[in-house]
Amino acid sequence: MPMQPGGIAPPPGPPGPPQGHPAFARQEPTPPPPPAPLSITPPPLPPDNPQTEEDRQKVARYEQWLTQQEKQINEQLQYCEKEISKLRRQKKVTLDELMLHVAFPN
Repeated sequence: MPMQPGGIAPPPGPPGPPQGHPAFARQEPTPPPPPAPLSITPPPLPPDNPQTEEDRQKVARYEQWLTQQEKQINEQLQYCEKEISKLRRQKKVTLDELMLHVAFPN
């Protein structure tokens, strides 16, 4: 640290970025939140052989619920696959850095 005239050290500046392992410096700021949880409770099962308009509406509501569940499950699957991919990349980088450190210690 350079000295000011009179032998006084200058005041410390603002703190810089946190020091630590380089793998932590590459992390994304805030990951996106996971998809909403599934609504597990299904509507009542529709009749096997709908005869009335009410029965057909029950079948339509149940099929709509199934379609919605499939969409939500696929969103959760996609989110989990992205997170796994990120973690695998982080693991590879960390292992590569570790191998470099072991192969070429300071």
